[in-house]
Amino acid sequence: MACTPLAPGRREVGTGRRVARNTVLLSIGQVVLAGSMGLWTIMVARYVGPEAFGVYAYAQAGLTILTVVGSLGLDQLLTRDVAQRPEAGLRYLATFGLLRAGLMALILAGVVLAARATHYPPERTWIAMLVGANAALMALNTLVAALLNAHEAMGYTVVAQSANYLLTLGLGALAVWLRQPFPVLLGLSAGASLVQLALSAVFALRIHGRPTGRLRSLPFPTSATLGLLWTALPFTLLQLISTVRTYAPALLLQYLTASDAAVGYFAAAQRVHAVTVIVPDMLLQAAFPAFSSAYARERERFPGMFERAYRYVMAATVPLALGLWVLAPPLLGLLYGPRYAPAGTTLQVLSVALLGGVGWVMGPAMLAMGRQTAYALIYIATMAGAGVLSLWTIPRYGPAGAAGALVAGKLLQDAIYTALIFRWLGLRFPAIWAGRIAVASLLAAVALVLTVARAHSVLGGAIVMPAAYAGSLLALRTLSGEDWRYLAQLLPARVRRRLEGRLTGAQQEGEG
Repeated sequence: MACTPLAPGRREVGTGRRVARNTVLLSIGQVVLAGSMGLWTIMVARYVGPEAFGVYAYAQAGLTILTVVGSLGLDQLLTRDVAQRPEAGLRYLATFGLLRAGLMALILAGVVLAARATHYPPERTWIAMLVGANAALMALNTLVAALLNAHEAMGYTVVAQSANYLLTLGLGALAVWLRQPFPVLLGLSAGASLVQLALSAVFALRIHGRPTGRLRSLPFPTSATLGLLWTALPFTLLQLISTVRTYAPALLLQYLTASDAAVGYFAAAQRVHAVTVIVPDMLLQAAFPAFSSAYARERERFPGMFERAYRYVMAATVPLALGLWVLAPPLLGLLYGPRYAPAGTTLQVLSVALLGGVGWVMGPAMLAMGRQTAYALIYIATMAGAGVLSLWTIPRYGPAGAAGALVAGKLLQDAIYTALIFRWLGLRFPAIWAGRIAVASLLAAVALVLTVARAHSVLGGAIVMPAAYAGSLLALRTLSGEDWRYLAQLLPARVRRRLEGRLTGAQQEGEG
């Protein structure tokens, strides 16, 4: 039986403010990532060309999957448990850090032996090794970031990540200016990741203080560690399948087409698409500890928290999907140059995945509810189906076919999650809200098409569409009074008081 979500209480509003603040902080870091690493990717792609960029993307795909296997899915488990037991943070970090470092070393050693045994070309071997070293360092970085996020210290995460990205961009630009070979750029990127790891470790010690007693006693006993690894198994599967979903298309493209350029086109489109999911992805990271805490302590208000987050993310990602579809071809040409023009269609297909952007809310909700096994099984089934579908689409449509199979699996997965979570929480699907969002998004997309066709300006269209969308939302009365009040309460206190003062003054003038 469907139920109506409870009105937000004071504690829920406070949780909402923390999630909003942390989402903003993480989004700032991701904006730095999108800006610096986006420029780095564009610079490198233009510098080396589609074929060499495809070699890099292929190596990155395979080695990232291997390092995720060695990561054991411990990041989300650490965030969930430390959010509930903050005093145990260093013990979790020491235990998981030792496990991850050892497994990363074994994986890199295995890659070296495999390259020598198969007589892999030397230049490709160097690229693979440097990409693997950077992936291993980033796996350690994400573990420390998970600890910082558990304490909702997202500011520290942003500082450490930003240092990495800005160093990578600056040193990479210098290497390109000096006409250095591609492996030099990759080595400098790995060095910047090492700087991030050092900064993150300093911040973690600042929160917890230096450990007391013998360092050998800091990790958990073997029996407790094995229990944690068993608990982390669903998280491991989720992270592995998520990574396979992201990187398997590059592997399949290389296998089915034997074309480095095809891999390069797909990678270029995928990099641009990744920028559009920054805010939803940061919402996931910020919401997960808050959802976990709320489900454990205020379960009766959890359905309301989820329902509001679901609606608001839908309002953000649906117009983004339509806007990216319209702008994809000219945007690819503007960023990567004419050599990457075939990637425009691939980016259009990838943009359709944003119609299921609500998945960024359903993931942390299901994990917080302890439904990680169901989450993992559905994820595995839909992505396996997408993989089978890609065996048919890639030979016929190339990079666009790989993108189509990926998007089909994502949308099916989100539809199943939606049906299950709304049933488990006893909620009604917000069909009226979804309809108004769809209408407003279509109107905004029409405004974007007209702007691009007449003004021939991508930037002008990017300005017009949000304004048209906001106007359409207001005209359709999409936001209720409760929505306005809730969103206003998420604002900083100083801004909220100013708005309330202006509204009060306007009402008094009207009465006068």
